[in-house]
Amino acid sequence: MDEFLRKEKFLRTYLKTILKKNYLSPLRQNKKSKNDAHFFVYGLFSLERLAFKKIYFKNIKECISS
Repeated sequence: MDEFLRKEKFLRTYLKTILKKNYLSPLRQNKKSKNDAHFFVYGLFSLERLAFKKIYFKNIKECISS
């Protein structure tokens, strides 16, 4: 499976888990929920970086080949 799709699937599953356990609710702002929220945000940023690299390098390859 493509690395981008694999990471996206993992993050979607992780977000569902967080929401099911109600970690992000203001009533449960314990240390665990904050760590989970930070991890999820970091994961989204890394996914965006990966997508940007993929698009960027794909464009470079197209420019070189043409």
